[in-house]
Amino acid sequence: MHVPLSVQHRWYTSVLLGYYGYYGRPQNFPALHAFRQEMIRIWLTCLRRRSQKSRRMSWQTFADVLNRFPLPTLANPVQRGHRFQRKADSNPVIADSR
Repeated sequence: MHVPLSVQHRWYTSVLLGYYGYYGRPQNFPALHAFRQEMIRIWLTCLRRRSQKSRRMSWQTFADVLNRFPLPTLANPVQRGHRFQRKADSNPVIADSR
């Protein structure tokens, strides 16, 4: 018997969140995005293998599955306008000695 989509979704979500948590750095966004895209491709391949009928599952049909069970994404911090600069007064060694 095949594992239900909700259980598969929960597993893929946990894999992505763990990967994001371990490798998540602002400079690493392209690699994180590529990993997510590869996970989506692998999930589609696994669903196509479930039976001979579902081998015909297209990307459009799989898009409906992803709409129903969305995978976590990361927003690109560079596109959102973040600069990731350190504040000038955040260094405790440099203090105003008046």
